[in-house]
Amino acid sequence: MNPDDWRERAACRDHVLDFDATFDTRTSGVHAYKSARQVCHSCLVKRACLDDALASEQGVGTRYGMRAGLLPSERSRLARQSA
Repeated sequence: MNPDDWRERAACRDHVLDFDATFDTRTSGVHAYKSARQVCHSCLVKRACLDDALASEQGVGTRYGMRAGLLPSERSRLARQSA
């Protein structure tokens, strides 16, 4: 394990849930969002995940999935506020 790679320490990394069904907001329902938020809530690298999401998502169309416990619309709002 590379100690510098936050992804290796992410709470969702080894989560037993079906990753795509839980974290992909394009195909998931409200119940899956709640499950994903619970996983993200306790994650020790949530800030690094959010920073990566905001840096890598260029536009609204590229934002999907639960990242750092936030929906794409919530990350869009944060990106606009920090611009």
